[in-house]
Amino acid sequence: MLGLARKKITTEDVLAGALLAAELGEPGATDRLPNDVLREFFSSLAELHVSVPYATLKLLARLASDGRTDVRAETARGLGWFVEEYPERIEELLLLLACDSSRKVRAAAAESLADLIPRANDPWELIEQWNTHPDRAREVLATARRSLRSEEHTSEL
Repeated sequence: MLGLARKKITTEDVLAGALLAAELGEPGATDRLPNDVLREFFSSLAELHVSVPYATLKLLARLASDGRTDVRAETARGLGWFVEEYPERIEELLLLLACDSSRKVRAAAAESLADLIPRANDPWELIEQWNTHPDRAREVLATARRSLRSEEHTSEL
């Protein structure tokens, strides 16, 4: 038993615990997750969105309300990985982040919204809906649409 108590907890252990707690809906203070764990999480989204998508999305949802601007910005960018699997939930989380007080977070939300728009069942309906939201969300929508035009995803959006 003493050997277990001396075992050093690794970044992977902390990240696995955070993912598990998020998936099970157990309380967990994401604002206390160390920066190295968060870097590991965000850099692993390409793999995590395939291997444990539900837990990863649940953790991203928690991180969307984190007190750290950089964490919220990375969360907004990370949501782009899930636009095909969970478009409605991604839209909800992007709306929250699109209304954030930080320009950095809103810019990151625009990146993921630009991923979501062309994949929506009805892109025009999504655009119309976002036009009814608060000013900050409409600004994020405008940025996303400019990004789409410049990347030539579609000339009409």
